[in-house]
Amino acid sequence: MFAATVADVPFPGEDCALPTYDNFRAHVLDTPATNADAIFIARQAGRMMGMTSLELLPNGVGITGMTGVLAEHRGRGVAMALKLASFRYLRGHGYHEACAHNDTANPPILALNQRLGYRRLPGWLAWEKMIAG
Repeated sequence: MFAATVADVPFPGEDCALPTYDNFRAHVLDTPATNADAIFIARQAGRMMGMTSLELLPNGVGITGMTGVLAEHRGRGVAMALKLASFRYLRGHGYHEACAHNDTANPPILALNQRLGYRRLPGWLAWEKMIAG
């Protein structure tokens, strides 16, 4: 699931970690801010359609690690349902804020977050210069 969805996520620059289970485990499952209860998976007839995960910070903020939906299920509200489930989790566990970090080259997630009421904050620019060597 992670490999099939993260491969479609735009990242600045050309290099990004290969979407393997080991990378998923290192960056999602084995981080101190991730709780297995805060990983949400959408299924249809027992098959995975999409997922989202939260990093839970001690200051009452939940950060969406990634929301991904398999290509054949996109445009059907799966990502919306996953995000709403994550909001219910945050509210139910005393969190007061949800944050997301998205690439500007990903219009579908930007539009979804806007529909959900996220407000755009000033961001960092990623710069890259190739040095011949």
